[in-house]
Amino acid sequence: MSVRHALLALLRQRPMYGYHLRSEFEQALAVAVPSVDVELRRAAPEHGREAVPGGTP
Repeated sequence: MSVRHALLALLRQRPMYGYHLRSEFEQALAVAVPSVDVELRRAAPEHGREAVPGGTP
């Protein structure tokens, strides 16, 4: 789904202006996409690397 379609889907729920639309979009995105840190920690052992908390591997 494109960003445009995602924004239109949010606007279909109720009318919103820029700030509220962005906030709703970011909340929806946070639910749909896990954080990058979580994904990096999961991927590190799979690729023979040790995950370093709070640092760069």
